[in-house]
Amino acid sequence: MDFDDPELERIMKAWGEASRSGRYSKCEALMGALRRWLAEHVEDNPEFNCSWFEVALQCEENGDWEGAEAAYREIVALKGNDWKALSDLSGFFDMLGRKDEAIDYARRATEVARGNGIDVLLATALRWEAAMYLEMCDLAAAEMLVAEMFEVLERDSHHSFFLGKRWSYVNGHEKAQRDTKEI
Repeated sequence: MDFDDPELERIMKAWGEASRSGRYSKCEALMGALRRWLAEHVEDNPEFNCSWFEVALQCEENGDWEGAEAAYREIVALKGNDWKALSDLSGFFDMLGRKDEAIDYARRATEVARGNGIDVLLATALRWEAAMYLEMCDLAAAEMLVAEMFEVLERDSHHSFFLGKRWSYVNGHEKAQRDTKEI
C-alpha cells in the first residue's frame, strides 16, 4: 500500500481543510473520493481494513476529528461485529471526551468478545469497559466487570499468568521482565 501517493495526499489535505472550515458536504464528497482511491489501491487486498485504520490515525495526527471518526465508522461498517473495530471506536470517542458513545461501543465490543469464545479478548474487553465505568464514577458497574474479568482469566490460568507477566513487562517492571524471559 503506497500512502505516499500524490492523489491520496491531495484528497487528505482537501479533507482536512474542508473539515476545519466546517464544509461538511465537501467532507462527504471527499470521503467518496477516498473510498474510490482505497478501492482502486486495495481491491482484493486482505489489508483493506488496516488501510482505513491508517487513514483514521493520519486524520487524528492532523487534528481532523470528523475524518478520523468517519474512518473508524467505515471500519466498523466493513467488519461488522468485530471486537477490535468496536473497541477502537470506543477509544476514539473516549479520547474526544464523548463518554456516552465511548461506553456504548465498549459495551458492544464486550458483547462481541463474549460470543467469540476467546478468553483473552473477553478479558481485555471487560477491562476496557470497566475502565470506562470507572471514569464515569460508576463503581458498581466497574466492579461487576472486573469480577467477570477475573472469572474469565481463571478459566485459563496459563493465559492469565502470561497476560499478567506480559502486562507488567510492557509497563517496564524489572521483575516481570525477568519472569517473562523464564517463560
